[in-house]
Amino acid sequence: MGECVQYERIVVSTQQVDPGVQAIGSSPFAGDLCYTGIVLPQDPTPDQFHRYLCRLCGVRLGSGARGIIRSFRQMLTIASHIDSATEGLTIPLELDVTSPTWHFVDGNVSWHLRKVNPIVPEISPRMFFDVPPFTQPFSAAQYGTSACILARDATAGAYIPLNRGYPYGDGVAGLGNIHDIRMPWSQSAIGSDLGIEVVGPCELVMFASVFQTDPERRPPAPVEVPDYASLRPEDRFILEFPNARYHRIAAEMVIDMCNMGDPRDG
Repeated sequence: MGECVQYERIVVSTQQVDPGVQAIGSSPFAGDLCYTGIVLPQDPTPDQFHRYLCRLCGVRLGSGARGIIRSFRQMLTIASHIDSATEGLTIPLELDVTSPTWHFVDGNVSWHLRKVNPIVPEISPRMFFDVPPFTQPFSAAQYGTSACILARDATAGAYIPLNRGYPYGDGVAGLGNIHDIRMPWSQSAIGSDLGIEVVGPCELVMFASVFQTDPERRPPAPVEVPDYASLRPEDRFILEFPNARYHRIAAEMVIDMCNMGDPRDG
């Protein structure tokens, strides 16, 4: 194998259709209805095997190709939908989750950096044709790097994930199962360098698994809070808006793609 003669730095992040921009678009480009992150369904998760399995972003490495992960970032928000002045229209009040280990008492999110080895990595993503076609953000494509919620059934109130909700592939550098937000979205990628090398053929993918909360069954907050100011921002938000749920999730990776030199050179 030749030596790496040049790095091409790429940045991949979560982009998906956002219901909040359908009427106005999200950029000057005609037909652009995407925004940062995946807007999660509000339907609560009934059990461990129906967690929302999200593919957030990724890259494909060909045979022998090398990718160096320089950094990654995580975004998670919660929101409460409140009635607007227009009848029948609700507006989400959204808050970034900034406390690294915070989660709902009846819900949580895990993150998974995985090396996925497709059977034939050069072909188009493998589809499961025993499921009906879905609208975005759902997808039945097992292989691929685009952002989506992976599903076998995306019927309202009856979501069934691929692979029983387990992120597939092999964990990378001890980051195959992350329970916290250790690389916040507000954190600059400048100056950070994880230096994690991955060799193809594979797809390098960041997954997330979401156990969506159920405000109707969630244990209620105490009637009186001794010291409101000492609470974390997320807990204060829930006290103000008891119907809050997980709302938006995203990730970003900065990767140096290594261009290999011809071993006959030099």
